[in-house]
Amino acid sequence: MAKILVVDDAAFMRMMVKDALSKGGYEDTAEAVDGLDAVEKYKELHPDLVIMDEFQRFNSLLEQSDDEQSMLANKFFDNKR
Repeated sequence: MAKILVVDDAAFMRMMVKDALSKGGYEDTAEAVDGLDAVEKYKELHPDLVIMDEFQRFNSLLEQSDDEQSMLANKFFDNKR
């Protein structure tokens, strides 16, 4: 079965997502509390799926920029700069 990483700064939301996944038969889940934690957990666990809150905002950060958030997004998605 797929390994899933759930990323959300709200513990309650992580719990709700993991509960829904569990009801669907997905038991191999891990949590990350923010983008930096997500990058580290992604490197460590190599999940098949990453579920993130505010994905559209995070995805928009892939635009080339030198700010910290953009660099983190590019690193997470291994986007060549």
